[in-house]
Amino acid sequence: IDASGRLLLGTTIPSGYSSRKLTVAAADDDCVIEIRTATDHAGQLAFSDGYAADETAYRGYIQYMHNGDYMRFATASTERLVITSTGNVGIGTTTPSAALHCLKSGQINLIVGSSNAGGAYLVLDGDANGDSNGGDYAYIGHDTNGDLILVADNPAGNGNIFLKSNGGTYQAVGCYESGEVQLRYQNTTKLETNS
Repeated sequence: IDASGRLLLGTTIPSGYSSRKLTVAAADDDCVIEIRTATDHAGQLAFSDGYAADETAYRGYIQYMHNGDYMRFATASTERLVITSTGNVGIGTTTPSAALHCLKSGQINLIVGSSNAGGAYLVLDGDANGDSNGGDYAYIGHDTNGDLILVADNPAGNGNIFLKSNGGTYQAVGCYESGEVQLRYQNTTKLETNS
């Protein structure tokens, strides 16, 4: 502990920032801080702005719960994000049922934006290894002209786009690689155009 009350572990040289009250250093190795608990307890890093036994003691926190193997992140004393043992991420929900599950009361918005008008795209790759390479993916885009683009592709270059209803049972609209467009009702063709 130096004259300013800063705790130094593995070094005698304090940080140049006076607000760094704890420094853990390794001269020539990785540096790890370990929080160890029993298998039915949690390890937690809490951020407080008070010392009473209330919410001021955990205004923000990062917590790992060993009983269930999930990690929680909180702001304003409220859990905001959880990562489950299976890797699912929940924002606004503690029980995410998909790789990313966002939930809130009222309207919810997800924004994918370009800060320099470069276009914004959501890429979907369910055909191969999920790396969005090799021409085997689809995407929804908002290009630099302000147009909304739907694109489907596969290695054969004959990807089609379908809009379906009734939980995917019926194909309502089909846009085919050949240029053909079909409008259907309960899988019966009602209108068909050819290129």
